[in-house]
Amino acid sequence: MLLIEAVAAYTAAMQMMEREMDYATAHALLLLKKRLQPHAEFYAERELELARSYGAKDDEGRVQTDELGRFTFRDEEAGREHNRRKLELGSVELQENWEKLRAPRPERISPAVLEALSAFIVFTEEE
Repeated sequence: MLLIEAVAAYTAAMQMMEREMDYATAHALLLLKKRLQPHAEFYAERELELARSYGAKDDEGRVQTDELGRFTFRDEEAGREHNRRKLELGSVELQENWEKLRAPRPERISPAVLEALSAFIVFTEEE
């Protein structure tokens, strides 16, 4: 399992947790969130370090951001190196044995969320 896949599943679980659902699905999402949270936090910390390393800075040394909150690169070479290092970070192999959780199949789910969660949760017809 790649780190970026764990981060995507964490993000998908967080999105689904915003709405009410049956207990079994809510419980599976909560367990998954707890399992993946350390990996998501690690990724976010390293991503911030990359932004600090390769981002353009203002006069006070803060990373400059655009109107959407995205940081800007110092220059083109910094952008290429940032992207290379971010890809490398996301490609870290997690050495955990992921036992799949089970939950009832939701009535509605986006394809992106289903894809992200499918490595961790088996959605069944009935629980």
